[in-house]
Amino acid sequence: MRLLSGTSNQILLANGDTIDKDKLDYEPIENARYSSIAYGMYESRAWGTLTTQNSRVYISLQITHSDPNTSCQSGYTLFSIVDNAIKPKFSGTPTNIPLNAVLFAQKVYGYPIDWTGAIAMDCFINPNGNVIINTLCQINLPDDFCVQVCDSYAIHNQSAN
Repeated sequence: MRLLSGTSNQILLANGDTIDKDKLDYEPIENARYSSIAYGMYESRAWGTLTTQNSRVYISLQITHSDPNTSCQSGYTLFSIVDNAIKPKFSGTPTNIPLNAVLFAQKVYGYPIDWTGAIAMDCFINPNGNVIINTLCQINLPDDFCVQVCDSYAIHNQSAN
């Protein structure tokens, strides 16, 4: 048996060699969280996280939208869950899962995450993993807006057959 030693700044590789942690090329854990979501060319994540724990997905995100030609009077997809492992699954007929969301329609200039004009929005995640705000019978979407989605959903759900 060969004893291996190294410094506290080294990692033991499978072949028995060691390497300095500073020389590793890796992405921060934060990037792994955001590889689970995708959003369109007019959206950006201002802040927040998407995490999983005990078969639940926890969403706390602020998504900003900026498009001078916004025209939507129905459902608008804010972002999509692209990791199949955390998309909602159903034992019977799939259905939409409601989520809490607030739309802010007025930006405070000079502060990138400060918005006013809060409007509670009908929001849901569908079985395909799309997080959608439903503006039907509520408002016409402005060209620039921000939506905060703060809620969770179970990955495995029971539904009627």
